[in-house]
Amino acid sequence: MAARFGINDRPGLGELVRNESSLGDCVQFVDDRLGVVVAGAAGGPLAALAAKVVGSNVLPSLRNQSDAVIADLPPLLGCEFGSRLAQACGALALVLQSSITRLPEVRRAMKKLRQPAPVILNDIAAPSTPAWVSSFIGT
Repeated sequence: MAARFGINDRPGLGELVRNESSLGDCVQFVDDRLGVVVAGAAGGPLAALAAKVVGSNVLPSLRNQSDAVIADLPPLLGCEFGSRLAQACGALALVLQSSITRLPEVRRAMKKLRQPAPVILNDIAAPSTPAWVSSFIGT
């Protein structure tokens, strides 16, 4: 995200949960109404950082000071802490790369969530879009 928005890669969540920076120091505004908090330095295993984020008041603080919080989370499958972070968030949407994500993977990912989530498909114009996706979106 830092590279995409042309902002600093620190401080971020890592520094925030270790009390090395304040929330005000971590929010970088890329627009009048869009602030970004990057991941920052993990300072150890990513699973440990995820546990600190879930166990801290960081997410409630962000919610209280924002109109909306959008988190770019790690995958639900193949990542030991992705579902833990997802459960700490409010409303969720599952983003799938339509040209490579298969229906059994979608079902496994959905089972890791407390409730069904809307699905956002990207890359739907790819020639290798699976038939199940094409029938789902009517293309």
